[in-house]
Amino acid sequence: MKKHSIFLIALVLFECTVWAQPDTIIAENTFKYQILDGKRTSGKHVIEQKTFDLQGKLIRQIFFSDSLMRIEKYTGFIYDNEQLISVETFSGSNDEIQEIKRYRYGPNHFISEVYVYKRINDNIKLSERIVHRYNDTVLIKKEIFNHRKKWLERTFYTQEENKNTELTQYRKGYSANQIKQQEVVSHMENGNILRSEIRNMYFSGESEEIQVEYQYQEKNNKVLKEIWRYGSDSVPKIKEFRYSRNGMKTGEFIMDENDNYIKFLVFERKKHDVIRGKEEMYDLKEK
Repeated sequence: MKKHSIFLIALVLFECTVWAQPDTIIAENTFKYQILDGKRTSGKHVIEQKTFDLQGKLIRQIFFSDSLMRIEKYTGFIYDNEQLISVETFSGSNDEIQEIKRYRYGPNHFISEVYVYKRINDNIKLSERIVHRYNDTVLIKKEIFNHRKKWLERTFYTQEENKNTELTQYRKGYSANQIKQQEVVSHMENGNILRSEIRNMYFSGESEEIQVEYQYQEKNNKVLKEIWRYGSDSVPKIKEFRYSRNGMKTGEFIMDENDNYIKFLVFERKKHDVIRGKEEMYDLKEK
């Protein structure tokens, strides 16, 4: 494989090739503000950066440590024309490959399979296989299998008039929060989600119900507000979004019922001319 060289200039990640012509990219930096007593302070730091080409394809993503503000990991996205074919994640501390996702497509040009390779000890090995099944062009089922071909997670999708349902089942030990089954029922209008009902069933026998209400901008049909209610008698958590005039998201905020901030994120986009270099996929035969 080609050694990845990371240059962080104005918080932009790219690979460097001598004498290559520069490419124009768009870097989106996510800033997280510090919250004190429910108020936003002036203190902020970058927690994530996404880099897009001028066609809007995501080509790089960097994740920064929330406490140390160092690069935790970075991910490259490799395309064959317009189709995503590989997503490769490297450690920010030693540049070692951590995870690879290889995409395969069916005759309808939709994703049919994703092979997930992960670092196990000092080797990259097949960890999961994700299978998508369609009815014509409509996704109806997604299954995740481990390397022994045992299912780990499976989701069934159904669409009715003004209602979409996702039913996900998990094998015990696979779900990080010990959910056994999750059902998401979304009520639609003109292609927008008006409200969602989420029902979680846990392996412990406990259950949980969550209701989410969506409010939209009239001008560009973007989501302005999400109102989350956990249980029938609970007070809501509110997630708000802000957009620029051209419809790009510029802010995301989470507040409690007293309008105290819990989370405050700001997104800033800038164009840069950089040397991207040639994209090369990691060689899975390499040891």
